[in-house]
Amino acid sequence: MNGYVQIQLGDKLRGLKFNLHAIKTLESLFPNSNIEQDNILQATKMIYAGLCGNRYVKTYGTEPVCEETFEEVSDWVDEWVINKTITENLKPIFEAFASSKAISNQVEEKKNLIRPIAPNPQTMEETGLKSTNTPTEY
Repeated sequence: MNGYVQIQLGDKLRGLKFNLHAIKTLESLFPNSNIEQDNILQATKMIYAGLCGNRYVKTYGTEPVCEETFEEVSDWVDEWVINKTITENLKPIFEAFASSKAISNQVEEKKNLIRPIAPNPQTMEETGLKSTNTPTEY
């Protein structure tokens, strides 16, 4: 199913939906998109965002706040680490995240925004501009 998975969290089976609301939640949790953050924390935030996305669609947007707290999600992920089941528990979550059309559309849009850092010297010569990477005579 498009970006959806049910997993056992705590005492019950819970749905995670990686939709536009989940993206918004993820962006609020990663304001600076710091890739250096701890992987467990990133996974916890992803699960929390999926729970928020699922609640949003299940309540027709009337309850955008998650039923579960971030602390609860963190505790569940900690249990996975302690029980050495983190890899098997995260696999379906990552698969649902990767299958989400909302996520893949956001990735494509961001790819289109990426521009080269340095200008292409060949293109610059064709336009008559001089590259700033080579010494110029004054």
